[in-house]
Parts: sequence; structure tokens; C-alpha cells
Amino acid sequence: MNRAQAHKLWFDTLALGLDLEVSALGRMWQEAGLGGEETAALGVALEQPDRGEARRRLIRKTREVLLEQGWDPDLISTPAAPMRGL
Repeated sequence: MNRAQAHKLWFDTLALGLDLEVSALGRMWQEAGLGGEETAALGVALEQPDRGEARRRLIRKTREVLLEQGWDPDLISTPAAPMRGL
């Protein structure tokens, strides 16, 4: 996963509403270069029947996946991040 992929994954995840379609999410995760292990972990977050809670769990899990890949969502979210080489 490169910076562009991490940035897109994070912002696309934050932009998700309550309509969490697995097919659209699968494409998003594939574009981010995630493997089966990360995708499975993100999919578990969707098992919550309450859509709002499922969205919150997905966002939290996406943060964890990004951190494991070496990207800090808080840093890639800031406008100055590219200038710092992040």
C-alpha cells in the first residue's frame, strides 16, 4: 500500500454512509492493495446488525489496518502531510 492508496482508503471509508455494500467495499479494499487477511478483518466489522455501529466499527478497523501498514490516518489526513513526505 502506497500513500495514495492509504489516503484514498481512509477518506473513502470516512465518506461511507450507512449503505455498506460489501461489493463496493471489496473494490475499495482491492484498490488499496489489501490482502485477504486485512479484508477479512474489515469484513468482520460489518457483522454488527446496527448499520451505524457497523460503520463506526469499520472506521476503527480501517484505522488499525492503516496503522499496521505503516500509515497514520491522522497524518495522512492533514494538508501538510505530503510536504513531510508522509
